[in-house]
Amino acid sequence: MEGPSRFWMLLFDRLKMPSAEPVVSQLPAVATAVERLEVQSAFFEQFLIQNVCTTADLGDYFGGVGRCDAFRQRLSDSGRVLRQVNVAADVDSPLAKECHSRLQFPGLSSKDTGTLTVSSFESPSAEDLQLIGGADVLMISVVLPECDSELVERILTAVQSLAATVFPAESEPALLVTAFRGVHCPAPSPLEYGLDEGLLQVPAWYRHSKVAAGRFQTVCGSFDLLPSILGILARGSGEAVAPEHLSAEDVEPGFSGTRQLFAAELLDIVNSDRMLRLKGDGWTGLRTQQYLLVVNAPSEKEEFAAEEPLLQLYLKPDDYWNVNNVIVSYGEIARLMLEASENAEDGAGHSDVDAQG
Repeated sequence: MEGPSRFWMLLFDRLKMPSAEPVVSQLPAVATAVERLEVQSAFFEQFLIQNVCTTADLGDYFGGVGRCDAFRQRLSDSGRVLRQVNVAADVDSPLAKECHSRLQFPGLSSKDTGTLTVSSFESPSAEDLQLIGGADVLMISVVLPECDSELVERILTAVQSLAATVFPAESEPALLVTAFRGVHCPAPSPLEYGLDEGLLQVPAWYRHSKVAAGRFQTVCGSFDLLPSILGILARGSGEAVAPEHLSAEDVEPGFSGTRQLFAAELLDIVNSDRMLRLKGDGWTGLRTQQYLLVVNAPSEKEEFAAEEPLLQLYLKPDDYWNVNNVIVSYGEIARLMLEASENAEDGAGHSDVDAQG
């Protein structure tokens, strides 16, 4: 099926997961931008950030600088232009500067990058419109103070208005809305707080006129995004897409361990056998549709070394707070997950894994 010829990715520095149920099932007479996004988009309920280390940047988010370089080169080889616009309420604040430094796409030249206040983004100059309109792939990174819901609404409204202003309705870009990080969500009392799932799991909405809206349980991660964008653009230009690219991993050479997202014929496929690699400060993880296995690095403090379990296993998606470690009862599952991970390792820690058990 033919897809869009342009792709916009709206990346907030952080967003929290919405409610378990859709905000609305149909648009009211006067709808907010969030409501329109909810009703018109495919929503991935199990989209995970695969690198949440405190030092991680946008390159780490996408799976490494090498993948970002390969993405830029692939776009360049096909005559496509990648650009980025950084948006913040106060672009000169230390927080905005620090966040935008981390959210900068690796290797992108200054001529293909712009920085705008929220107000300027809502009413862009002719020069800004030229920067935005000349991009085949546009990354829009947004820094928000305290996940300000009013600013989220303003940014979404501006994105929808910009797309309609710059492009004819039939050629509006596909839109992905997601986040670089989630939001810390302390577990309700009396539960003890475990691994911070709120930072790992973020919303991911994909909107395009040729993709049906709905909520999907496919386990997917941030490493999937760049090759998926390449696949979408290939369809939009009529380039040949091999049949295996619709169902297998490795949808693009050089992007091992990824799965195609967004394609209409794949959205309803639940990859129950898939296993994503995750990484945080002092731990690594393996996530399937049913389990999250956490491998903790041994503590450097001798007094805590014996108290910290090296392996933790949580049942997903039911144990959202990661408080019930079932490693004793499901030890064989953990062993099989580790074995599958070791067998599939590609040497760079990027491989996808067919989970067992």
